[in-house]
Amino acid sequence: MSFNLMCKSSACDITTPQLDTLADEFTKELNEQTGTSTTISISIAKKATECLKFVIGKALLQKLDWEKGTFTWRLNVVTANTNLAIVEVILRRIALGGGAGSVKSSKSSGTLNVSLGTTGIKKGNIPWTEENINPSGKDMTDRLEIVFKIHNSKAATAQTAGINTNTSSELLTIPIIRPFSHGVKIGGFW
Repeated sequence: MSFNLMCKSSACDITTPQLDTLADEFTKELNEQTGTSTTISISIAKKATECLKFVIGKALLQKLDWEKGTFTWRLNVVTANTNLAIVEVILRRIALGGGAGSVKSSKSSGTLNVSLGTTGIKKGNIPWTEENINPSGKDMTDRLEIVFKIHNSKAATAQTAGINTNTSSELLTIPIIRPFSHGVKIGGFW
């Protein structure tokens, strides 16, 4: 059984780790609640690659062992730009610590070239079947983060695009089964 997480327009409550030299465009929240459709404008510096990050809400998983499987990501482009492309998507298991996270394990899509040159839903799958999904030092408070690396191929200027948030068209489907204590409705019963 899997469940869906929406990419939200609200800020996340933690600062996520900087794993490379790329700039973070923003860090937003992932949760199950839809809301009013909101467009977030992104601006990627000239000839740069920047990160869009979404982190699961702190009380949503509360699970020590995560199930392996296929994670399906979607990003809904509402303002297109032919100079921008998704070049990698990364899933991370992150730990909390003083408001900042540290990465315990991660899984990359590998190199991509998904153009943001047309509007609509861009999507892909990341199979995370390795044992590192449950690393040593795992904790019930670990969170899932998804990072979209967006590249601007234009040398002269920063480039902008718009992505939609808060609705079911921009989400992450994950194979992790939540504990019953989270109020998951199964077959009409709580």
